[in-house]
Parts: sequence; C-alpha cells; structure tokens
Amino acid sequence: MVLQRLYCKQVRGQLGGMELKEKKKKEKGGKLHSDGLLRVLTNVQFHKEVNEHHNALAAAEAAKAARQQAQEERDAALKIWKKGEEERKKRNEERYNAWRAAEAQWEEDKKAVKMSKGKLKDWTKEHPKPKRNDAAYKNEPAAPKPKVTDIINEVLEGIVEEEDEGSEGSNDED
Repeated sequence: MVLQRLYCKQVRGQLGGMELKEKKKKEKGGKLHSDGLLRVLTNVQFHKEVNEHHNALAAAEAAKAARQQAQEERDAALKIWKKGEEERKKRNEERYNAWRAAEAQWEEDKKAVKMSKGKLKDWTKEHPKPKRNDAAYKNEPAAPKPKVTDIINEVLEGIVEEEDEGSEGSNDED
C-alpha cells in the first residue's frame, strides 16, 4: 500500500511536469494548429490566426521589454533612494548627538543653579529641558521606498503615449 502511494505520487509528478512542458511549448509560439490536419495557406481564417499569433508574440515581447526597462529604472531610483537614506540617517545621528549635548548642558546648568541656591522651579520654567521632539532635534521622516508597480505604470503610460503620438502622426498624413 505504501509503495503504491509512492509510485502514484511519482507518476502524478511526472504527468504534471509533462503537462506544464506542453503548455509552455504552446505559449511560446509552437504550432498554430495542434489537431494535426493540413491547412490551406490561402484560407482567410488561417491567415487571421497567423496574424493574431504574430501580434500576441509581439505584445509579449513588448511587455517583456517594458518590464526590463521598468526594472532598470527601479534599480536607478533605488540607488538614488539608498544614497538619500544614508544621508538622512547621518543627519538624524547628528541631530541625536546635538540633543544629547544640549541635554547634558542643561543638566550642568541645572546643577549650577542648585549649587548657587537659586530657585530651581523658576529656572526650569524659564529654561525647559530640551526634548527629543523639539524641531531642532527631531528625526527627519524617511522618504518612501520606490515601488515596482509605480515605475511599471509610469513606463507603460510612456509607451501608450508614444503609440498615441505615432498613430496621430499617421492619421495626419491620410
């Protein structure tokens, strides 16, 4: 029983692999008619199918090129974003260090007031303790990371606009 299950699992895997392989062959442009019958090359329906097939291949190639272009643009945008992110982190580190220094200075001034036997309560009202959320010490917010979908949409819009401009030019000539 166990051996039979293992064998069936193996055969199912092989069958699934064969089906995927056949499907990929058909998608890549394999044969137009898989029924094995001969076709007359002058048949209108056959010419229509050939044209549709070529158009589908061209559209797939254009989509592939658009995805590649979008990936290259995303890589460039990501490189710029990373550089900006590093600079922002350095500035935030400087702000943090400035806040620590201001806080230490405030503590020293507070001790000096205590030693001089001045009124600490009045002094703290006039000189509030520096807070991390003060505008001078607060961290800069991070810029959003570039997304693939945004870049792909921009590339596709650019392609559509180019096609529209090309078709408008051909209409003007008629």
